[in-house]
Amino acid sequence: MTRRLALVFAAAALAAIGSFSTSSTAKAECPFIPPYPPVTEAARSAGEIIVGTVVENVGGQFYDFRFRIDHVLRGPAHTGDIRRVKFLYPNWPLDTTADGRTIAPCEAIAATTGNVIALAYDALAPDGKTRYNAISWISGGPPFRDHFETTTFAKLRALADLPQTDTMAESIGTKEAPTTSADRLAMVVIGVGAALLIMARLRSRQREATGE
Repeated sequence: MTRRLALVFAAAALAAIGSFSTSSTAKAECPFIPPYPPVTEAARSAGEIIVGTVVENVGGQFYDFRFRIDHVLRGPAHTGDIRRVKFLYPNWPLDTTADGRTIAPCEAIAATTGNVIALAYDALAPDGKTRYNAISWISGGPPFRDHFETTTFAKLRALADLPQTDTMAESIGTKEAPTTSADRLAMVVIGVGAALLIMARLRSRQREATGE
């Protein structure tokens, strides 16, 4: 009996050591952990902005949580839906390693039960090409972090009501310049000239055909 008890304690100790070792290894393999991108900066270009409450950490995992959507500020989501947010990476900002490689943040977005948060998906980063995800807290805060954005629902709603920057950029790029009166007169002159030239050529061909 004593021997079996000793084996149980030994197994538990090894499991605890293995768990600690795995956690340390994971952190060592994650060299870039900047602050989470805030929703207030992502709101103008984000494809979806939602606000709600974290209702469960799945299996006690901070990076895997269920989120009740209380407000839809932009996008196809519906109020009252429960969304699972599982290892959602921000993908911004980027960093450059010593050997010249570009890397994104390697820690997923984390939240705890009871937090009231805002999530922004598919925002356009300042580099003009990278799409990223952002998070801000209305109440509560993330585990393991001291630096994160807190904001208000009123501010987020005001930002979400502004025109999307992507849409503005596309409309500016494709918008035609207004036509002035001088432009219209020039087009009329060109049209009349072209018509007279065509008529002259037709008359010349008719004369050649009749031998005049």
